[in-house]
Amino acid sequence: MFMTACLHGSFLPGDSTERVQVLINEVMTSLKPGNPWLNMDVGETAELYFAPQIITHEMFDEPPFDAGIRDMLVVSVNRITGFGALRWNFAWVAHNPDPPVDPRVIGDPGFPRCITRATPCRCI
Repeated sequence: MFMTACLHGSFLPGDSTERVQVLINEVMTSLKPGNPWLNMDVGETAELYFAPQIITHEMFDEPPFDAGIRDMLVVSVNRITGFGALRWNFAWVAHNPDPPVDPRVIGDPGFPRCITRATPCRCI
């Protein structure tokens, strides 16, 4: 099983234990937080894919778009507020027993939506 990180629009291979550690560190320290007040800029997320092979852009270029992805971890971090969120296979994972009402952590960059205590809500 290999990990591939989709970070800053590029697929980066995690083909060794050392490379996986470097990629995780880069995910946790380099995601841009964005500014929802400016052009609805909601910041970046990173996706970590787990599959029998390294994932590449070409695997998504033509049907059937099957890269053999077994699991996916989406990481959202807002370094300004100091909060983050994890989504494992489409389920959000909460660890903080008393999270803030609006930590300004992106949950869905396409909508855009931010994570809140109970459910995502539109960034204001």
